[in-house]
Amino acid sequence: MSSSEKLPSGYSFRRGTFAELQARNSKIFGWIFIVISVLAIVISIRSILETYPAHSREVEVIALSTNGKLLVTGGQDRNESNEIWTVKVWDAQTLKLLNTLPGYSTFLTSLTISPDGQTIVFNDCCSTKLWNWRNNKYISDVDGIKHDTVLSPNSANLIGVGSDRKTIAIANLHNLLQSSANK
Repeated sequence: MSSSEKLPSGYSFRRGTFAELQARNSKIFGWIFIVISVLAIVISIRSILETYPAHSREVEVIALSTNGKLLVTGGQDRNESNEIWTVKVWDAQTLKLLNTLPGYSTFLTSLTISPDGQTIVFNDCCSTKLWNWRNNKYISDVDGIKHDTVLSPNSANLIGVGSDRKTIAIANLHNLLQSSANK
């Protein structure tokens, strides 16, 4: 190149044209942006997902009260030399353990909390049980409902799999609680 020839504005022999530099930098900045974005997502997931110890072995079932104040878990715990299944009631805001219902020798399949937050309905392998968790009082078994008990949308009825495993069983929750109170 002779001294009389002028270089285009923004040109350098080392880097090429300004447009080439811009393209190369945008690729680099693009990759940096992707890496930073992935790191931000990982950090936000870590801050979103938190884990808390609930049972010494497995947590199998979980329920949240309709008002969001209670969390109930069913799982396996180690008790001295054996393993038992327990139902635990937690304050959903602080995750403070409020009560542990007596242990069972068989696994739990579902949990439901009554609308007033007083009664826990849970299924083990063969039955449905009602407990008042506040005073740690067993209320009764629910005859005819054996598995996967849920509350109806209006919270008036318990609905579950019937004892024969071929039917849907429905029981009025209010009547169950009243008949148990009268015993």
